[in-house]
Amino acid sequence: MLPDDYELPPYDGPTVRFAVRYRAEREDDALLLARRLFAELDQRIEALTLTPVEDDEFDVWLDDELVHSRRGSGQEPSALRLAELAWTRLGGRERDAGIRATADR
Repeated sequence: MLPDDYELPPYDGPTVRFAVRYRAEREDDALLLARRLFAELDQRIEALTLTPVEDDEFDVWLDDELVHSRRGSGQEPSALRLAELAWTRLGGRERDAGIRATADR
């Protein structure tokens, strides 16, 4: 274990997978997006893949579905919007709270 590792409570609920394709020069933005998603969803993220590409892209897939295309929308991806989409796929925050309450018993 790394020195900063700590025990996390077990989580066996639903998870999501993210894939982000971004222009290589935008790596800092992609890393910031990943940090924000992990801060919000933590262990509910099964996998998050960052892939630099040559094209001028900043696209995000959630469970193999394209949910944001900078080229298509003309806007940068929003971590808040992506997290809300993930919560919807996970069954909502209320469902997640129910899983935690059951595990605490």
